[in-house]
Parts: sequence; C-alpha cells; structure tokens
Amino acid sequence: DQQGGRAAGAAGVVAAPSPGITLDHGGKLLSTGLRGDFELIVRWLKFIYAHRRQLLQLCETQREATLPALGLLSHSLAAPCADAVLWGARLLTHVATRLTVVQPQMLADWFDAQGLAALVGAWRTHPDLHAIGSLLPLVPPCIDFGPESRLLFFTSTLPSALGDTTAYLSFTLEVMPLLHAADVEREEPACDKTLLYLVQLGLAALREGSEVASTRSLALELLAQLWSLYPEDLEALPMAAPRQPFEAAGTEGEGEAEAGGASGSTSAAVILRALRDATRRAEMDVQVTALTAMVQLFDGFADKEGAEVVASSALFRALGFALLENYHDVALRVFLQRSLSQLLARHPSAA
Repeated sequence: DQQGGRAAGAAGVVAAPSPGITLDHGGKLLSTGLRGDFELIVRWLKFIYAHRRQLLQLCETQREATLPALGLLSHSLAAPCADAVLWGARLLTHVATRLTVVQPQMLADWFDAQGLAALVGAWRTHPDLHAIGSLLPLVPPCIDFGPESRLLFFTSTLPSALGDTTAYLSFTLEVMPLLHAADVEREEPACDKTLLYLVQLGLAALREGSEVASTRSLALELLAQLWSLYPEDLEALPMAAPRQPFEAAGTEGEGEAEAGGASGSTSAAVILRALRDATRRAEMDVQVTALTAMVQLFDGFADKEGAEVVASSALFRALGFALLENYHDVALRVFLQRSLSQLLARHPSAA
C-alpha cells in the first residue's frame, strides 16, 4: 500500500502538477538537472516508468491534465544527460501509445506543437540513443491516425522540423522500419501517396549537382529500404515523371529526376534504375552504397515469392552488368566477385 501510494503520488505530480511552480520549475529541472546533476532526475523518471499504469489512469480520469503532463515530460528530451533522455522517451512512448486510443487529437496537437521539436532536438544531440533505436519509437503512435496524417507528416511537418534534406533522409531511414512494423502489426496497407512521395524525394536528391555525395548515398539507402520494406506495393505502384518533392529544403530544379523513369514505370523499376545508374557515378562512396544496396536487396528477395521473384532476377542481372562495367576498378571488381559468389552459394536456384 505504501509503495502504491508513492507511485500514485509521483504519477500525480506529472499528470496534475501544481499551478505555476511545478510546470515551469519541473520542466527546467528535467532539462537542466539539479545544479547539473541528473542522478535524481533519472531515478524519478525510472520510478514513474515503473508505475506508468497509474500515470495512464490519471491521464484518462483527469483529461485536462494530460497536455500539461506531456509538456512537462517532453522537457526530459532536452536534457544533456543521455539516461534522462532515454527514460523520458520511453515514458512518453508508452503514454503516447495509450493516448492513441483515448485522446488521439490531444496527442496529435502536442506532437505538432511541442513533441516533434523536442524529439528532433534529442535526435540531433544524442546520436548514441537514436543509433540503438531508443528515440524514434515515439513517432508512430503520434502520427498514425490514417493515411493522410502520415502523408502530412512527411510532406510538411517533418521538413519544417528538420530543415534540410540530409537530416530528413537520415530521420526517415530510422523511422520507416518502425512505421512498417506498425503497418504489419495492424494488418493495414501502406499509404501509396506516402511511398510515392518518398521515392520522388530520393530521386530528387540523386539529381546531379543537387546534393553532396553523402546525401546521395543516404537517398540511395532510403530508396533501397523502401523497396525492401514494401516490395509488393512498389511493384504495383505506377511512377509518373517525378516532381520536385522537397521544396522546404531549398532543392532547386524541375523535370524528371536523373534516376527516374518514364511515365508508366513501376516504382520498383525506377528504384532499380536509380541504383544501376549510381554504380556509374564518379564518387566511390555512392557506387559502393548502390552496389551494397543491390546485394542486400537480392539477398532479401531471393527464394521468396511474388514481386520478390522478379526483383531478385533483375537485381542479379544488374549486379552482373555492374561487374562488367567496373572490371577495371580492382576494389569494385573484388567486392562484386566476392558478393556474387556468396549470393550464389546462399541462393543457388535464385540467380
């Protein structure tokens, strides 16, 4: 009883803070610590996390306190202490997952007004945390209220929060597997408009002279990832001449992207063409990224059924042509020979 009372009391501090002092001072403590010391802050966040059921119950019974509670906890994402950010993100993710059922509009309002900015700040400040997947699980429950909400997130909300193509590509690469897992769990189809937008964005980043080599490599990784996650969808999704999708990042130019195909091509075919064209780039990093992506895609598609059968065959042919075209380059030749040899050993009937 005593432990339960302490848990309910601690949860009440979050869900129903005292006017004035608790919100302002509590938020400052979460983001700056007690004179720079975060030991007690981390212990408090862990305690709230351990008894998060009481916090969720309070958010349901005292709905007017939910938004202030989210605002208070979001300050933990601004902490320089990685442990404080970690436990704050975990707690917010659990609260957000529950709020998708009981208060979805309030959750969406908080995420648009405060949550995403706080999350992006933590994502930039603590690469060690987002590298192990500890931050972005907060995103899916905050944006998945239907296909249009996800499309709005990628076309407007996220570009505004990040401000440049490189950061956008990196963030999207991390969050797409989480969104795909959510789609699979709910047995919901992918949003075709979102997939088409992201493919067009990747193609735009590949346009000659529009981005640095490292950004083009990220674009290739995103295109390959989309194909890997949604092979059936992209095989069935027509690809018109790409438009310029990332105006918010200041990318200039009109017309068809370099890697793009003619109207009527499938998105999967356009991605394969983009990867093939990238193997002929002058930048070694871009070539290696494209070839590695093709090897990994073939490895994932081989021995499967449906769209993956066609894809694996096309990828193997593309890798063979890449070997012939780059035979003069010793490093690329050795890489491709070893990769093809390993692929044939693992999938003798798929080539």
